[in-house]
Amino acid sequence: MDERGLLLCAVALVIAAVFLLFSIRSKDARGVFKPTGFPLAYMTVVLVLPLFYMGLTGERVGSMPLEVYSWPVIVVSLLHLGGYVSGVGVGSFFSDSDQVKTSPRFGSKRWFGAKGPKRYNNLAILWAGRAMLWTSATLLVLYIARTGTVFTSTYGEGQGMGFYTIVNSLFVTAEALLAPATACLFYGLTVLRKRLFSSPDGIVLLVTLLAHVLLMGNRGAAIPAILIWLWFTQSSSKPFPVRRLVVLGAGIILAFLWIANFRGQAEVDAGLGEDPFNQFLFNISSPIYVTYVLSNILDGIGGFYYGATYVAVIPELIPGIIGRSLGIVPTGRTAALEFREQVGFSENHGVGFAFPSEAYMNFGLAGVLVASFIVGIVFASGYAARNVAGPAGLVYPLILGGMPYALRSDFLGLVKGVIYSIIIVYLIFWVAQRSRRDMIDEKADMAFEDGGQGSGLPTDADDERLVGTEENSEHSALNSPSAGRAAAERA
Repeated sequence: MDERGLLLCAVALVIAAVFLLFSIRSKDARGVFKPTGFPLAYMTVVLVLPLFYMGLTGERVGSMPLEVYSWPVIVVSLLHLGGYVSGVGVGSFFSDSDQVKTSPRFGSKRWFGAKGPKRYNNLAILWAGRAMLWTSATLLVLYIARTGTVFTSTYGEGQGMGFYTIVNSLFVTAEALLAPATACLFYGLTVLRKRLFSSPDGIVLLVTLLAHVLLMGNRGAAIPAILIWLWFTQSSSKPFPVRRLVVLGAGIILAFLWIANFRGQAEVDAGLGEDPFNQFLFNISSPIYVTYVLSNILDGIGGFYYGATYVAVIPELIPGIIGRSLGIVPTGRTAALEFREQVGFSENHGVGFAFPSEAYMNFGLAGVLVASFIVGIVFASGYAARNVAGPAGLVYPLILGGMPYALRSDFLGLVKGVIYSIIIVYLIFWVAQRSRRDMIDEKADMAFEDGGQGSGLPTDADDERLVGTEENSEHSALNSPSAGRAAAERA
């Protein structure tokens, strides 16, 4: 084994561990989730740890050949990490630091009086999250009733990739709604000062997550919701201590590893149950395997794709069942589909893909560096807006939740797993803002008709009373008689 590659992998692991340690020791309870905390640690574990294991022990990881430990794979992995850290540094330098310093802490008493929450109909945001959550749960139940669970051998890893039916659409929709539902639900409950698990919503969310993981073997839908929940928990007045976070994280990993044994008989045949650590590495190592295969076949298939797989995403943005009914046929050249075709997998099965692998597939090492640099800037910008009382404050928890899936998917997976969620949240906040304005206009008209005796303008206290909270909140200046007369005059 090449000692230089082993040394570089070791250095990358140490640097990620140091960054994570500083993040954990941050005064902000959310520091563990900052861009150089958990996200960097996760990327390093996925892209470097399996390589370090193979280089150190000389043993395979699962069924992957030992040749995966090679210079092309090591260089792509380290370039991705280097580009990401550089992007985070540049993005943090140019972010609006004044906004971060002056914005009230999310969920704090000052935050409730900030301009942001009072611009929106927060009750509408809460109910939008609630509606998406219950819809997602209902669609999942219908899908399970139709296809069965992972234990019935009706469902398997990669099964159904080549078929597009209404039944598939049920599951895709249930999965797509879960992350924005969790974000909006937590936002609304935070603004209205309600506890999640004091309502049926918490039970529905918990049961839905358990169904995805235990009954369907689907970790991709559960991970974003879990990370968003942890983000809001760490944003609250009673965040989890570090020790509890570590124990919780270890429990989640063990649960995911346990259910992974049922997702495909090939994993069991590979002898993964004999070594839990080897099993863990095999379950996260698809990105380096894809990079290894691409480094060996690109010359034989005509070289780099020069952006073709990114362009191929455009027809895929329309939901499959709708696009095909309109006669819009995707090109089938998205990175994951193109990879399966080139390596000979059937259309109904395949392996996971990877974001850095697609960058390498299109533009080589330069593409890996540029793509990861952009990702770093996006993470830094989102984290800088974490205290903003509005949809911008939800961007970071959404990309944080989608990061584990997006790293192990192609660009299409990134769009549908992360960008769709952000678009849905912004649309909901836009509707909530318009709804708030309509309420204010209506109350202003009423104040004019009553001769200006009190404006009756809606406040967050009105929202709190509507959801049954017994807590008192400070009324805004809009409740004063003088404000009512001013509103009447403006009307």
